[in-house]
Amino acid sequence: MSDGVNLLLAMGSDSAPRDLLLENGWQVENSLDITQTLDTYRDFNFNSNAEFSVAKHGYVTSRSGWFSERSINYMAAGRPVIVQDTGFSYWLPTGEGVLAFTTVEEAVECLERVYRNGALHRRAAREIAVSYFCSDTVLKDLLDSIFCSDSSKTKDQANDTARAA
Repeated sequence: MSDGVNLLLAMGSDSAPRDLLLENGWQVENSLDITQTLDTYRDFNFNSNAEFSVAKHGYVTSRSGWFSERSINYMAAGRPVIVQDTGFSYWLPTGEGVLAFTTVEEAVECLERVYRNGALHRRAAREIAVSYFCSDTVLKDLLDSIFCSDSSKTKDQANDTARAA
């Protein structure tokens, strides 16, 4: 991997192999310090170049499409995410801004791609966050699915029902 790629692991566990991680070039910080307040968490995201994350085994093997709200926070801040694919690549655009991997080799390639062309990936991450996760889009689709699921209702009737609620 490129010498310029620095990886920081935020962790709170005292039993984690901190010395081994440091010996292998990782930076390590206490996750409690980073998440102490909304401001420290926001600042950590904004000061990061990207998020790198490995998913829980159950999400990966089930191919459930799970996608982390933490990743969405990074994307909303204009930071790309490099995340293990849980099946989300079936419904979420990947390749720019959201980089999915299934192997260690793919993860390294994704890290290097973001390192080489950060501006492209930052812009794409923000665009995907707005297009797929903005409350205007998500809430509208959710309300439409709830109130328009009955094909006998028109959208106007559904909107009247939603306003009354």
